Amino acid sequence: MACLFFLNLLFFLAVKCLKKSWRLAILSVAMMILGLFYYKEGGNPLLWNMDACLMAFPFFFAGYFYKERHVVLDKYLDDRRVSPVIFSKWFTILPLRYIGEHSLLYFAWHQTIVMPLAWTVVSHIQLPFSKTIPWAAYGISLALQTVIILVFLTLCNEMMRRTKLRFMLGKFGDD
Repeated sequence: MACLFFLNLLFFLAVKCLKKSWRLAILSVAMMILGLFYYKEGGNPLLWNMDACLMAFPFFFAGYFYKERHVVLDKYLDDRRVSPVIFSKWFTILPLRYIGEHSLLYFAWHQTIVMPLAWTVVSHIQLPFSKTIPWAAYGISLALQTVIILVFLTLCNEMMRRTKLRFMLGKFGDD
């Protein structure tokens, strides 16, 4: 949550100072590249995950750009009968919609609680081709971690929604 706070401040300052969408687009790409280099060079997480702001900035820019030009984009997309996945109002894939509706739990718990557990579980699995094809083993381990994270958080979310723990999700009574 602190990361989102800093990202909101950073984006607000960028919008106020740069004022033009093309300048924000250049800044977004630059911040993304800076974030990629930071992680590639082994950068450690900064205080309150402020390093994630570098990689999240382009997503804020995409939302800002869409908000500023939503009429033009809606007309363009409707005229060509395109159904892009990136705009949430066209989501028809139920698992993605479910995760989007309950994203606070996934966001709050995935990195600090569940990712280390998933990494520990997957690191104990020896894939038969991990020595001969390391990139495939790495990809499979990431996919397994993602599946473990999604299954575990979905189970936690359902448990909280269906018990008296729903107050943890901001739901009181029979919401």
